[in-house]
Amino acid sequence: MDGARKRFLAAYGVSGRDPTAEQLDHIKAGRMASGVTANAAEVQWKLAATKMPTAYLEMVWSADKSVSAAWALAGTESERALIQHAHRDATEFAMAYATDVLGHTRRGADGDRVETGATAWFSVMHFTSRPTAEIARTDDQGQPYTECRPAACSENLSS
Repeated sequence: MDGARKRFLAAYGVSGRDPTAEQLDHIKAGRMASGVTANAAEVQWKLAATKMPTAYLEMVWSADKSVSAAWALAGTESERALIQHAHRDATEFAMAYATDVLGHTRRGADGDRVETGATAWFSVMHFTSRPTAEIARTDDQGQPYTECRPAACSENLSS
């Protein structure tokens, strides 16, 4: 039985098993599974009170300034590409680790049960132009830039 169905049935007085045909008839008629008239406010409260929480965590990480400086001052495009590639690999490794570590929650009185959630993340490599002593590099389109500012964002949705 999935979580939403389980919460719905529990709000109407059925828990731990599938409802009988008689209980379903009562629920369809707007009554509790036992047949007594359902109090709409009470059912609403039970539905809201048993809703599974959604955890949200936002992280924004940037490389150390020395990475941007090394990238900006690299002698060749090959060196610049190596630094950028190393940073991209490090970002992917860090986010995969964070997904493994943050993508679950502990439940129960002693935290002895673990629920695995869904974790999503994305990474954006962006370049900013901040003139420095009138030295600027230009990209293939002729646009000036002076440093690499990588960032990664993560969203952890535990159900």
